[in-house]
Amino acid sequence: MHLDLTTRKFCRSQSPGPSADEGDEGLPPPSQSHFAKFEHFTPDDAASFDDEFDRLASSQQWVPGSQEYTRQRTIAMREELELHYFSQPQQLDNIDEEELSEEERALQGYHALCREVGIDPINIVDLIDAWGTGK
Repeated sequence: MHLDLTTRKFCRSQSPGPSADEGDEGLPPPSQSHFAKFEHFTPDDAASFDDEFDRLASSQQWVPGSQEYTRQRTIAMREELELHYFSQPQQLDNIDEEELSEEERALQGYHALCREVGIDPINIVDLIDAWGTGK
């Protein structure tokens, strides 16, 4: 799965992960989506985030540009990112997922997000060194 930055849509990717023959192992079911939480709203799993949120906002009578619309959009983005990147177990070599702290799980989520958008995750110590040394 990857994030299409042009439409802000989560899509299947050709990147490492389950192939079509392996099914959707490791992917959250659509019923866990933020959009599935609303009564009288049927999510469209094939819709882009923007289209789906616009449909939801219309069904809930949130006026675009209003404080409530902005608040709900922020909540939707956060929950969708958490669902797709921060709630799924990451493949870790020689590490028991249950032994990770909340911070370590968050770091794994950020690494997964970086990989999806084509950024190689970096070692935090290297980042600090680069800032301090200018290299």
